Amino acid sequence: MLTDIFRRGGQAVCLNFMLIAILMAAEADAFLTAVTQGELAKVKELLSQGRSADVKNATGDSALFLAIAHRKLDVATTLLNSGADANSKNQYGAPVLLAAAGSGYNDLVKLLIEKGARVNERFDHNESATALMLAAEEGHLETVNILLDHGADPNLRNKTGDTPLIAASSRGQHEVVKKLIKRGAEINVVSQAGYSALFIAVSNGDYELVDLLLKQGAKTTIKDRNGDTVLRMAQRIKDPAIIELLKKAGAQ
Repeated sequence: MLTDIFRRGGQAVCLNFMLIAILMAAEADAFLTAVTQGELAKVKELLSQGRSADVKNATGDSALFLAIAHRKLDVATTLLNSGADANSKNQYGAPVLLAAAGSGYNDLVKLLIEKGARVNERFDHNESATALMLAAEEGHLETVNILLDHGADPNLRNKTGDTPLIAASSRGQHEVVKKLIKRGAEINVVSQAGYSALFIAVSNGDYELVDLLLKQGAKTTIKDRNGDTVLRMAQRIKDPAIIELLKKAGAQ
């Protein structure tokens, strides 16, 4: 009988823990709903009642990441000022700084860095992209400036060997390309496929960017892994203006 009592007691304790877990999950759901819907007053109320600013949903997305993803920047600011982890990630390993930088949320990027966000943190599942790489690719010039001013590495590569300069060149972000070069980006670095920023600009038929890169010292002798040069690429896409520009720069 004593054994039965202890068994029943243990089951009661387990049940109590389960009920508490269910109640906490319901509270978290209410909090996260307020976060994603931008109900700032409700978020502040729940925080004042002791809700953690770092609560996550069932799939592992932090409240801060959800606020940024849903463009609720006032809520994101409140969470950060209430102690939310500035280095939290979503379920796929994307840092909150990368999410903010990729969307050009400059004030939030500044606050995240102020709260300790690591500027060179990588995205675990997206070829190890960084906040600078994504901001550069999306053409957010001011965001790029902010990140560089706070120590972002302009030559950090992702898993395929791309750099912020290569990413910016691939999307034709001319002003960002200028800024990155000015701030120390290596202009002739090549990806694992052998593509330099110039090679990409030529393949995209981007005359203005080709001209810009040549004037900044881009080499015309770099070959991709198939042995093709930038001149051969220009000939392949049949762009006479770029062909002439490259030949004037000594391409063969």
